Amino acid sequence: MTAEQVSSEQVSGSTVRRLIYSASSVDERILAKDELQGLARPEIDERGAIVWLDVIGTGDDDVLATIADRLGLHSLAMEDVVHEGQRPKVDLFEDHAFIVMSLPHSSDGKPRQVSIFLARGLVVTLHNERPTVFDGIVKRIQGTGGRIRRGTSDYLAYAILDSIIDDYLPIVEALQERVEDIGEDVLASRGDESITELFEVRREFVTLRRDVVWMRDVFSILRRDDGDLFAESTMPFLSDCADHVAMNLEAIESGRDLIDTLIEVHATLVGQGMNEIMKVLTIIATIFIPLSFVAGVFGMNFEHMPELRHPYAYPIALGAMALIAGGMLLYFRRLGWIGGRSRET
Repeated sequence: MTAEQVSSEQVSGSTVRRLIYSASSVDERILAKDELQGLARPEIDERGAIVWLDVIGTGDDDVLATIADRLGLHSLAMEDVVHEGQRPKVDLFEDHAFIVMSLPHSSDGKPRQVSIFLARGLVVTLHNERPTVFDGIVKRIQGTGGRIRRGTSDYLAYAILDSIIDDYLPIVEALQERVEDIGEDVLASRGDESITELFEVRREFVTLRRDVVWMRDVFSILRRDDGDLFAESTMPFLSDCADHVAMNLEAIESGRDLIDTLIEVHATLVGQGMNEIMKVLTIIATIFIPLSFVAGVFGMNFEHMPELRHPYAYPIALGAMALIAGGMLLYFRRLGWIGGRSRET
């Protein structure tokens, strides 16, 4: 199995890809299971070689146990690796750090995460579905020159974190565009399907916001760390990551606020529509009140009602009803209740 095949494949077991690189060389290969016993913490030599162990699939307990044992990874952290759905967090141990980062949810709505171990000269990443953002990092390592080839393990960890964060921005922008399109339908009063879609997008924004807020806490902890896992020269890059997290959070908040505004606008438009309907029905009912009175008076079967025997009583009654209705319509129009605004101040 080649590295390219592993990079695009979701596995049920565990496949381990190892990259050893320095400013002058790159060695990339897939490790067989029996080779894992030979793993050890890298010794920093004059070349400054960095080891990146990328584990695709967390379903093989034997593989994970061997890696944890040979590299001295904390057992509690390994438990979090196996259980998907952990919130973004960072745990600092004596000689290594454990970082959990969330990936945007998959198409079926399942949470995804990347677990990162950082030690001196070593980075271990574990995940069930290899993020496509890793491809760009591998290409940078395989390329000649570049800061990442000359950097230390903490810079590689920064590059991984930065790629994950940047992967959120296109998703947030796509959701914002979707909200704007839905907003046009809402303003055009195109039914309740738009409001249903708005609530679906809002739910996605809420999920993204939860992950991004926790990521903000991760970088807050990393930037305050006074250990030696992140060098002073890497701190500005972590600050840049924190700025990207803040940008994502602002974009998410903006999109969610726009959704809330559109929901309020939709409710207002629905209320206005109902008011117009009630106004029309009220006007019709008001007009028919005096007409019903006239019809009721002449519908009484008293014996001594001379109007009943008048030869023109029927057209006179209909004419009176028409005059009453017409007069009321003209009066309502003058008030601005129908046919335009009131001319009175």
